[in-house]
Amino acid sequence: MYLALLKLFWLVRESVDWVRIHALRYFGHDIVQSGYGNKGERAGKLPLSDWRYAVSVVFALIEAVVRMFWQVFRWLFFFNTRSIAEFFLSGVKFVLVLAVLSVAGLYGYLSGDPDPQMLARYQQLHQQHTATALLDSQGRLVGAMPNPQRQDSSVGSLSIELVPPVYWDVLDHQTGRQLRWDYQNTGISDLLFWRQRHYKGIATTDVVASLNPFSQPNNSLIKQLSNALQVQGNADERCFGWFSDFCNTLSAVRLAKHAFPYLARNNGSEFKRWTAMHNALRGEADDVYGLRAVAETVFNKRPEQLSNAEQALLAMAQLERHAVLDLENWDDLKANADEVSLTLYARDQNNLAIEISKDLQRIREPQSARLESNSPQSPTEILKRRNLRKRSELALGDFESLIYSRLSDEYAESNGTKLISDAQISLPVADNLQFQARLLSRLKEFQRRCTSCGIRKTLGEQPENSGAHIQVIVADQAGQLVRYFKRGDVQDRAIGVLSTIPASVLLASKGNKPESLFCNQTYRNLPSSVEGFPRGLINCDTPNESGHTASFLDSTELRASLPLFNAVRKQASPEELQSLYRNFSLKDLRSREGKASHAEQLAYEMSYGVVQSNPMQMLELIHQLSEVLHGVGDPKALQSISQFLVTDMEQSRRYLEFSETPSTIRLNGNYLRTQAAKETMKQLLTHELNNRDGSLKELLRLRNIRFLSTKSGQSYTKQQALRDQWLIASVVIRGKRYSISAFVGSAVDDQAGLADRLKAAEMFFPIMAEIIDSLD
Repeated sequence: MYLALLKLFWLVRESVDWVRIHALRYFGHDIVQSGYGNKGERAGKLPLSDWRYAVSVVFALIEAVVRMFWQVFRWLFFFNTRSIAEFFLSGVKFVLVLAVLSVAGLYGYLSGDPDPQMLARYQQLHQQHTATALLDSQGRLVGAMPNPQRQDSSVGSLSIELVPPVYWDVLDHQTGRQLRWDYQNTGISDLLFWRQRHYKGIATTDVVASLNPFSQPNNSLIKQLSNALQVQGNADERCFGWFSDFCNTLSAVRLAKHAFPYLARNNGSEFKRWTAMHNALRGEADDVYGLRAVAETVFNKRPEQLSNAEQALLAMAQLERHAVLDLENWDDLKANADEVSLTLYARDQNNLAIEISKDLQRIREPQSARLESNSPQSPTEILKRRNLRKRSELALGDFESLIYSRLSDEYAESNGTKLISDAQISLPVADNLQFQARLLSRLKEFQRRCTSCGIRKTLGEQPENSGAHIQVIVADQAGQLVRYFKRGDVQDRAIGVLSTIPASVLLASKGNKPESLFCNQTYRNLPSSVEGFPRGLINCDTPNESGHTASFLDSTELRASLPLFNAVRKQASPEELQSLYRNFSLKDLRSREGKASHAEQLAYEMSYGVVQSNPMQMLELIHQLSEVLHGVGDPKALQSISQFLVTDMEQSRRYLEFSETPSTIRLNGNYLRTQAAKETMKQLLTHELNNRDGSLKELLRLRNIRFLSTKSGQSYTKQQALRDQWLIASVVIRGKRYSISAFVGSAVDDQAGLADRLKAAEMFFPIMAEIIDSLD
């Protein structure tokens, strides 16, 4: 003990002397002195008071540190050589020491605690790169939709639950079996003595080898997964030249550190799923990718239904980065799959190897998607398209926009850990495709026969080809959209006398009867459609005189309903009108907010047919109103998607979630709370059918349908040409209640309009007839 202390004291003294001597050497140098300082008779004096001596001490300390590191380096890497042989041997030892340090450093980094925020980031990338499989009401795959929250142009992959065994065996075998799910049992000694050559899917030599431009890149599964999850651009373009492999390796190491513990759980089931989803396997280059998408488009099977030979084939296509439907030589891919299967199974599972080899010979080359017709006519052809994105575009058309909007809302409500893998849409796609084709045929036949209607647009053509804007939507009692047809983009526009419905609901709720009289009193030069009094009259002292008043029933049929305006203005407070607009989800033309301070403006819009809306909102209105009048009073909102299959990545569970969103129209509990009010509304909404001169009376000639409520509306151009025809209806077909919204019109800025003399019953008769035939 004492000797050790003496030795330490001696070392300290020697170190101080060394620093002092070297400091004096620096101090005495001509550069430091620069012709001044300890010269002549002052040369023997100690320069402790000179500031340059302190600087010299600092230089001496720096030299001491550098020499210390250099000695350690020479000792560590054996550079104390005196011959060429010793120098060569020292180079070998240098490589060995560097290898040990790289393995130790890699293990130290990978074995550290993962960062939960980094794991959440990888889960978010997984979510953004996962497309949603679209299933029709019968459960058939009708297409796919990219994640609305994706950050790049990637179309995404379809989620998969069960990864088939042969597919995984081929992938794991061809990439060197670098994955061990019990990575916790691997220590640094296992890596140093090569008992294990991989840790968390990373080879111990990966980082060093990636710096060698002459080595072949190790394309491990975890590196492939890391590249597939990159947000922007091609993974090979993140670094220039031969540094790209180094960048990819570092990204893979980062993924292994933070995400591998999560992916390796349950015998690596999550890692297998991610690998089967995020990869280079695809049918066509522009389609969704991954095992499920290719299995559906190439073999028309789910992944768990694939034969062993099909699994081996798709695994090889993934490793070779082939677009399966664009292959030039299908036989080469089958030969490679056969060779790998024999190597993998011939020794221990020879029967399986023979079975795969035989089945591979029976697999026929799929038809290239390029050879498919660009405009298939039949629903069967459309639903067999080999490109899932094109299939959904053709099968769903503009209905896709409703699905996209609903998915966006659902993802916006999640906290980033939920993944919507499947969405069952409400639409029976095959039936709806037939409905669309037959409706087009009926519309063209109607236009051909109706020579006196003066129709200026081509019914059925797209608006850019001089076609009319058309939208027909049908919802069942539960709010599921079951029929959908659309031509053009129908934005919010004036809805004609349909504007009177909110006002009618309010007045009926206040106790007004259909026969209640409303005064046709003049107000600020507003026009009136009451016969004989185009500007109204000064007072209402003689209400029984013709033209002085109009009944509640008649006032809802007038194009310019001054009596209805007076009734709303006098019976409803500004706050009630504001609430009415909000409960009906309407926006006034002035402020778009339905403010109470604009009460007269709100009353005017509802009475003069200028309320702005669109066919989908009108369907929501008649659906809610129909449930209050003819149902149990608990209306459901319209739904384009009936249910979701959701994966909660945080809790590692999958569950079905029924699509339920609150309606933007709130009638129940706010209006029509008495049976008398409901009966009033029923009479108002059947007047066009039951009245002797009703504009929709011709629709009663239709069979196999019972009308519960109907209302039509028209809007006009500045030149008073008919621009739009509207119809909403609640009907019973085959004992089931349906809500219908139909629209036929021209562009808002088209002053020529839709037609000269086109009655509502004439226009909507073929549309209603096809709806009946389709649902009957």
